[in-house]
Amino acid sequence: MEFYKDRKFLLMILIFVLFISGICLYPAVSGLLLILALFVFGALCLFWKEPHLKLAGLVLLVLLALANIGLNGMKFGIDFSGGTRIPVLLEQSVDQTTMNELVQAIKKRVSVLGLTEVKVYAIGNTQINVEIPSSDEERIRFIEDVLAHQGVYMGVVDGKVAITGGHIFSTSITATTADQLTRSGAAWGVSFSVDREGAEQFADAAFGKADYPVYMYLDRPMDADIFYTEEQLKSAMSPDSGEKETLKS
Repeated sequence: MEFYKDRKFLLMILIFVLFISGICLYPAVSGLLLILALFVFGALCLFWKEPHLKLAGLVLLVLLALANIGLNGMKFGIDFSGGTRIPVLLEQSVDQTTMNELVQAIKKRVSVLGLTEVKVYAIGNTQINVEIPSSDEERIRFIEDVLAHQGVYMGVVDGKVAITGGHIFSTSITATTADQLTRSGAAWGVSFSVDREGAEQFADAAFGKADYPVYMYLDRPMDADIFYTEEQLKSAMSPDSGEKETLKS
């Protein structure tokens, strides 16, 4: 049979090429593409009764799977490759929106600590799994400690700690209104109230530095250095910043 004259066979080849291109260009969703290819070729084989087309569909699926392995490699879960799974159990069930926010919050929390290899995903509406490709007890304890404790907030003015989360009234934390952002010229903002000790600490740190920015950290790295160029620092400051004048001098 002259396959190049068979329009059905040529259509299958075209679909195969499209899936191969998708696997090459979007490796992150290669698994989903393979599942979609299974449904597509399976449907075609059901509708088209010709034996050679059924065989071609099977062969093309096998080639797609082999191509994916060759391009993206085999990806094993911790059950095969080794690692640790830490379940985070919620006190009560939450809706999908809240669950997505919790997953993203945990991802951000571990990523800023340099734990980029950690996987975070939801299980139902009451559990979040945190997976790490390691069985090192010290590393596991560190991650469990990060997950078990609230993030440490710290505001720094000119290298001096001006405010910490322990002095903030949690019920006072609100998003800055659009009108306030417009008046200040800021891109985003947050407002909160502090106790008397926190107010005195901030006044002491910020005295004489009215134009200096407040650098806000969550889980500030304590045993690490943060590097950035002078140009990057200046570009993030307002034109009348006192700290910019200090840099010029």
